[in-house]
Amino acid sequence: GFHLHHLFGPVSPAFKRFFQVAFHPRLSRLATGLRLPAYMAQGLAQRVAEGPQYLALCLNDESAEHLFATGMRLGRLWLTLQHWGWGLHPISVLVQHAEARRELAATLALSAPPVFFARFGHLQQWGSAAPRRSWQSI
Repeated sequence: GFHLHHLFGPVSPAFKRFFQVAFHPRLSRLATGLRLPAYMAQGLAQRVAEGPQYLALCLNDESAEHLFATGMRLGRLWLTLQHWGWGLHPISVLVQHAEARRELAATLALSAPPVFFARFGHLQQWGSAAPRRSWQSI
């Protein structure tokens, strides 16, 4: 998961508390009744629809070795796009579950379910840099 400030920028304590309460497992029926999941899905759909380009990666062989190699290549691509001033926004929720992967593959007429899906394009607004630490401290 992500911290709220990574998704929404600086947020107030009241905003954080709202999310803690609204998405608490014991209140999932309430959240569903208030249509929060549908609202969030609609917001995600809007963000995806606004994306200028999309990247869907499929593998015929999803072995650990092939997934690892694909991840390495994807990392290089990500850095190249960043160097060009482009952003890559992975939409991992679309590839986390088999049913969503199958639906996405059918919608995009892909040969296999995707293992990665993202929107990308030239950045209109730069985000803040992620905090870094020295590799020696790891």
